Amino acid sequence: MKKIITATLLVLLSACAGQKVKHEYPLADSEKRRQRMGSIVSDEVGGGISLLSRGKKGDSGSSMVNNVLWQASLSVISFMPLQQSDPVGGVILTDWYADPKATGERFKMNVVISSAELKVDGVKVTVFKQTLSKNGDWVSAIVSEQMARDLEDKIINKAKQIKMSHPIS
Repeated sequence: MKKIITATLLVLLSACAGQKVKHEYPLADSEKRRQRMGSIVSDEVGGGISLLSRGKKGDSGSSMVNNVLWQASLSVISFMPLQQSDPVGGVILTDWYADPKATGERFKMNVVISSAELKVDGVKVTVFKQTLSKNGDWVSAIVSEQMARDLEDKIINKAKQIKMSHPIS
């Protein structure tokens, strides 16, 4: 009986050989983004970016990141050490900053510029805070949403100032 079952399984398996089985799994966010944005090494239509281009382009041919918002963001957070900045993608990541006047706490920010236009919802700030525990470890702390909104407002106001001082930009 074992030989019959084994032979049947072998026949079934050999019948499936060479056929691709397509599995429909939910895609991870990173895979969805890669499919939407493309690969940096792809030459297919909609499948990547050129290393020689000056950034992502919209239908109008303009950059997807507003230069004035970019400059204003860098200016507003200039007191913090930069960890990473990507003017093409519109992302600024700071390193931890501890204000000498406020001992026992430090902050880190992520700024994302998502608009080619100078508009209020074109910049998003996320603030992270840590406090120093009694045993000397840094632990995450709650940050008021108002702090991030205040920084976004400062960036927008700075962008307006820059735009007013350079009306041709």
